[in-house]
Amino acid sequence: MGYVLRRELLAVVTAAVLVGSQPTMVSAIGSNCGSLAGYHYAGQITSHTDGFTHCAVSNGYFGWAGVNGQITTPSQNISLPDFTIDHTLGWIGAQFNSDLTWFQTGWFTGTIAADTANCTFLSCVRRNGSYGRYVENISPSGISILDYGTVALGSSTTSRVVYNGSSGCWEVWLTYSGGYVQLDCNEPTSGEMVATSEMLSNSGGFVTLPTAKFGTSNPNTNQALRLLGANGFEPWDTVLLAWYTERFDERFSTPKYVVSHFNAWYYFKAYSQ
Repeated sequence: MGYVLRRELLAVVTAAVLVGSQPTMVSAIGSNCGSLAGYHYAGQITSHTDGFTHCAVSNGYFGWAGVNGQITTPSQNISLPDFTIDHTLGWIGAQFNSDLTWFQTGWFTGTIAADTANCTFLSCVRRNGSYGRYVENISPSGISILDYGTVALGSSTTSRVVYNGSSGCWEVWLTYSGGYVQLDCNEPTSGEMVATSEMLSNSGGFVTLPTAKFGTSNPNTNQALRLLGANGFEPWDTVLLAWYTERFDERFSTPKYVVSHFNAWYYFKAYSQ
């Protein structure tokens, strides 16, 4: 993904703006994730169960210390009914505290904000007619959402979200080996890992998930979806050393939001039918 690194923003971003948005992950179980605030998903999550439940699970496994993988932007622009209150995202990230705190990084179009009517720096990013690269940190104490520049159609970038045991902080890296752009030293040492394509239609208009790819076909590279645990990185597949991988999608909704796995779980695409 093309973007402009903004290392000058400081390693630590502290925001005083209170959280005013719904948690990114919805714990609704059923045929339509969008029943809560217009959200729709297709992706995967670490979990205490390997049962298929659609949408997000409410018993995620919080024992992982990081996630990395290649994220590929859609090959076409998406027209949102109202880009000031709707959005489409593709991201990887870590979540904590029953999904009330999270880090995520990926591509977006539309608006990500605590308050869409007041789109101000550190609490909102907005794009219309293009994709951008973002990093988001939401916790009970505040919110920060940063835009790192335009992302080209069909471009790929390998990113990671990891806990640094030496510093006691979580770090978000825009590239696998590049400098981190944000960190937080106030969260648990492990979290619940997520890779997902997300759509929010606050306007009530019809929006579909564009096709987005996550990972690569080779499980032994940084580009594959991998989880960081006590034994180092391992492929994010169906046979984890600890607990399970669970898929969530909306294959029985209209339209369908589907995850299609090419290679066990460490390489998949999410799209609408």
